[in-house]
Amino acid sequence: MHIVLFTPFHPDFGGGATYFHSTLAALDGIRVTWAYLGQPTSRQPNTLCLGPALTGGSLLPDLCRTARLWITGSLGTRTQRIVDQLLSLQPDGYWIVPMHEAIPLANELHSRIATPIHLSVQDDQCDAIAARSRRYRHLMPWMRRRWLQLMRSARSIDACSTGMRERYATAYDLTSNVFHPYIPALPRWEDQQAAEPTDKALIVGHIGSIYSPQEWLAFVSAFKSAAAHLQRRPQLRLIGPSGIPLQKTCDLLGTEQVEVIPYQHGDAALPLLHGCHFLYAMYPFAHRDQVFRQTSLPSKLAVYLRAQRPVFAHTPADSTLSRRIAESGIGTVCSSLEQAKIREQIQELATQPAPDPQQYEATRERFYGIRNVQLIQTSLTALATAA
Repeated sequence: MHIVLFTPFHPDFGGGATYFHSTLAALDGIRVTWAYLGQPTSRQPNTLCLGPALTGGSLLPDLCRTARLWITGSLGTRTQRIVDQLLSLQPDGYWIVPMHEAIPLANELHSRIATPIHLSVQDDQCDAIAARSRRYRHLMPWMRRRWLQLMRSARSIDACSTGMRERYATAYDLTSNVFHPYIPALPRWEDQQAAEPTDKALIVGHIGSIYSPQEWLAFVSAFKSAAAHLQRRPQLRLIGPSGIPLQKTCDLLGTEQVEVIPYQHGDAALPLLHGCHFLYAMYPFAHRDQVFRQTSLPSKLAVYLRAQRPVFAHTPADSTLSRRIAESGIGTVCSSLEQAKIREQIQELATQPAPDPQQYEATRERFYGIRNVQLIQTSLTALATAA
């Protein structure tokens, strides 16, 4: 059985890609070709580059291309070339992440062939991605039309959170399952002689993107104050940071206290995160971010779980992030932007006993266990049956 996974992002980078790696390795009897937009050529096996992304880049050219793509559904020969490449693979089914240009491309693909489609939604295109973007907000009506067209034509759908599944059922009468990255097992750090954080410093780790500088800078300022109260040296360990105002962060904390590490492939980031006292995750507080935080779920949580360090979740209480930390008990939720409250919760997390290792294992089994592989296996097998 042959399935084509089509994503508008590169297989080697970012949280969206990490969703699939361990699941793909665990599938039984299914050969997956990962077709993607982006450069450079992937280092992963069974991947196919379809060329550079169709959106993004400098403002005016991108606005012209993106508006044309969402309003007309096509960029002419560029769209046709990509669709022709996807068709030439002749799979039993297509597995698509409906995000950015993958949505109009998938609609064009579906219009030309009866091969069934399965969708994995990582972020809501309209009310999460576009609503938060100054550049694309005005295109939301066209995005919603083409997004719904694709969602309703899909053979099956999985969502990245319970909040997303509930919203799609209520708002659009769409049925979906919840799919998380598969974690086969947690590292046994006691067997790996990994560095443990010392009591002389207070080290906070973070990987990837933040979604609002305001919340981040409020945390950094409170973190500095909390460390001083605890008579410990504050240190940030930022791995592949994106969206973080580094200069302002250094101005607040001191350049020597901010460790910036390039993006780490595979498991290379895990020992670095394990060497922190706790790990930072956030979702933005603004009203326009409400759907985003209620439906998306940070993919970095799967990485943090494997690092087995408590999570400081800086987020309103209505978010999927808050819900996950509360359900798992592997950290604390701070739903305030007030310095005193943030500082108080940092001090509490830094001084309380670490979660029992069994809490991390229970969280892995409940949310990131083999059920996720079984879910995808069933959905993809059904595509071949329906073809």
